[in-house]
Amino acid sequence: MVIVVGIDIGGSKIAAGLVSRNKVLNKKIIPTPKTSRELLSAIIRMIEDVGINQKHAKGIGIGVAGSVDSKGNWLKSPNIPCVNNLPLKRILEKRFHKRVEINNDANCFALEEALAGAGKKSRSVFGLILGTGTGGGIVIDRKLYNGADFLAGEVGMINYKGKSIGDFCSAVFIRLMAAEYGLKTTKPKEVAELALKGNGKAKKIYEQFGENVGYLLSIIVCALNPDIIVIGGGLSGSFGLFRKSMLKSMKENLFYKGTWKTRVVKSASKEAGIAGAAALLN
Repeated sequence: MVIVVGIDIGGSKIAAGLVSRNKVLNKKIIPTPKTSRELLSAIIRMIEDVGINQKHAKGIGIGVAGSVDSKGNWLKSPNIPCVNNLPLKRILEKRFHKRVEINNDANCFALEEALAGAGKKSRSVFGLILGTGTGGGIVIDRKLYNGADFLAGEVGMINYKGKSIGDFCSAVFIRLMAAEYGLKTTKPKEVAELALKGNGKAKKIYEQFGENVGYLLSIIVCALNPDIIVIGGGLSGSFGLFRKSMLKSMKENLFYKGTWKTRVVKSASKEAGIAGAAALLN
């Protein structure tokens, strides 16, 4: 039985587990540390805790928030400021004497959705993460497309209104608008709960959020025209609050009616990050 350690490192949490036959076992979650030393120590500890020393463990797959290069160096992360050209692959291979593969977390999410999730019957899949930040990944014919500099799919970095478009399609926007509207909380999950209870300002925030995401989807469709776009990340849990305004905005910003054929769905997987990181070793 082949076992792989999969790790999903995001701006707010690190999730790890053993993956066997696409099932995640022995899952563990911790908050993402704030310093580089604590971060590296936490990654090593998580790998040990979930069971890398099992004799059947093939290796370690890691999805990280931010940019990486082909050598497995974690270059930067907009949501984890302490990261600065961390040679993560080299450090972990030396420590555990196992094969290690590292890629962007959105790429890992997209890979899992293409192999076993909502896009498994589609030739071209775009995975879009909406959470602490905004990330994307491209899979064509079940193979991850990284681009010349491992930057393919990084749609959150597109310049928009003097900022990155990710600032309008992530928790950053929800928090900013909640503060501007004077809500008693700025936490996206709590703002969503207010919206579900009928709070007009909270509902408006998620409608505006959907308009922003819809505009981003129109860019993705025009640039790549994938068969399907799968949306994941922490904010996807509030999909019902922004789906309508998102689709309306997407269609309004598309010139060619033929591009409307791209399906947009919410991920049904709760383990896509971990399983997708493990899939890097396939």
